[in-house]
Amino acid sequence: MSNIEFVVDEFNEPKDNLSYILTEFLSDDDIVQDYEMLNVKQLTQICEYYGLGKNIKPKSKKLEIVHMIMYFENLSINYLIVNRRKKLWFYMNELKNDKYMKKFILF
Repeated sequence: MSNIEFVVDEFNEPKDNLSYILTEFLSDDDIVQDYEMLNVKQLTQICEYYGLGKNIKPKSKKLEIVHMIMYFENLSINYLIVNRRKKLWFYMNELKNDKYMKKFILF
């Protein structure tokens, strides 16, 4: 079972297990607030980068998507992909903030 399948299986468990997961792994309110500043499209792009995009239901609430991302990112096995995603997102923001380079960014 891949780590993506594991995350999806764990996340799709009954709600009592979900509340355990959220309290166990997602206790940092500052991180939740950072992700809540993003819109659903941006959150979906993060999920797609992690390979979780196809597991987002069309009617998923923003907070559910945030929790799925945070759960994935808190698994130690995903450390490398999470750091790579954060580094690449940082680079994209730097390029978007540059007067000349922003015209080359489609994001």
